[in-house]
Amino acid sequence: MENLKRGFWVIVFLILLVNITSAAGKINLKEYPANSGTAYRVPRDERYKLLEKGKLFIWKENESGKGNYVNPAAIKDEKGNKVDIKKYIDIYAVDLNGDKVKELFLLPAMYPIYEENEAYSDEWYYDIYNYRATILQKSNQGYKPLKVASIGGDYSYVIDVRDLNKDGLPDFLLGTGAGASSYNDIVEMFYYDKGTIKSQVFEQWVRLYDFNSDGIYELVVSYPGGTNSAHAYWAPWLDIWEWKNKKYVMTDDKYPEYYEKIYIPQQIERMIEYADMASAVTDRVPLIEKAWKIVIKSGLYKIKDKEKGKIENKKGIDSLNKGNTEEALKHFKKAAEFSPGDPEFVNNTGYAYELLEAYETAMEWYFKTLASDPSRAVAWYNLGCCKAIKGKKEEATGCFYNYIRFAPHEGEAKKAIKELSLKDKSKAVREAAKAAYEGYNSEM
Repeated sequence: MENLKRGFWVIVFLILLVNITSAAGKINLKEYPANSGTAYRVPRDERYKLLEKGKLFIWKENESGKGNYVNPAAIKDEKGNKVDIKKYIDIYAVDLNGDKVKELFLLPAMYPIYEENEAYSDEWYYDIYNYRATILQKSNQGYKPLKVASIGGDYSYVIDVRDLNKDGLPDFLLGTGAGASSYNDIVEMFYYDKGTIKSQVFEQWVRLYDFNSDGIYELVVSYPGGTNSAHAYWAPWLDIWEWKNKKYVMTDDKYPEYYEKIYIPQQIERMIEYADMASAVTDRVPLIEKAWKIVIKSGLYKIKDKEKGKIENKKGIDSLNKGNTEEALKHFKKAAEFSPGDPEFVNNTGYAYELLEAYETAMEWYFKTLASDPSRAVAWYNLGCCKAIKGKKEEATGCFYNYIRFAPHEGEAKKAIKELSLKDKSKAVREAAKAAYEGYNSEM
């Protein structure tokens, strides 16, 4: 049991929270920003000349589902009107096979292509979504189709062009999207292998990391988690892919530090940010739990002596009840060292730091608590109090929302938040609690 003292009143809760005070991960957690292929984009005038020569081809999907190559100049919209290909066909030039002759990537765009510094207009789009990005190879006659993108959508765009697999050749990351929404964004990687251009499709967004700092990039691929809200609120699951045997293969269990240090904290932050949307919060719970299993399976948190941990934790509680917070903190930290798998000790440690007014440190421990149990109501309550004291009212209100949402009895939880809004010694806590009490809707 632990006491939560706010002014002259006491709330007692049973705490079962997990410690994740492992050593910092040794992998490189730096994300490498995508370059958008800027250096490989064919300039406007040169692009126009290539299109005007009439020797380029793009793949069109017909009604039977099969495709054929057509001259871009033949593109028409659904009404049969000729399309201005200068505005709706983009071109990138990349030497994929190292022969010093650049292959051309023709990208169809549903929306007009705007050059840098060109003003945006309300010009509506042409309906050319049934065309796919096409790779062309230079020949004596001009250019011949070499490969068609497996993915298609309303528009195509370049995500990145760089040597991802350290073979000395550039690789091409292509993305496609669907209109104003990115629900259907898909990524395809093109690369050269044994005389042919190959490709691999990833079903959602891709980010670049080099976890091993070996010059070969791992791909962090995110998938929508299933909410029905706008895509900004989606709860994404992330898979990690590494280059192996001439292709990318999934290898989540190999990089648990990524889930521990980046993925889980990000999802907890989103649970605070979107606390007024139930699906955006609750959909993240099983994803955090799934990520935590990867962390635990890795062996980062091995139990040294669970019984000694219990003894130290009891000593900490006894010290806390006697008003000796500093002594209690020492015992709680020892308990966490002995038994990092015991969920009670982390929250107790965070609470001791909170009583000592070390709020930033306390919040770190509460975040660690929520990593192992994102639906633990009391951790949200404690985190909310610290957030409020540090001047983060909106975040504190979100934490209190989640406290009410995950509490065993919503009515009792709302009563506790109302009590907090009236009697806490901190004005900031009172105001955040009041906002949560008045704003929370059980059907959020």
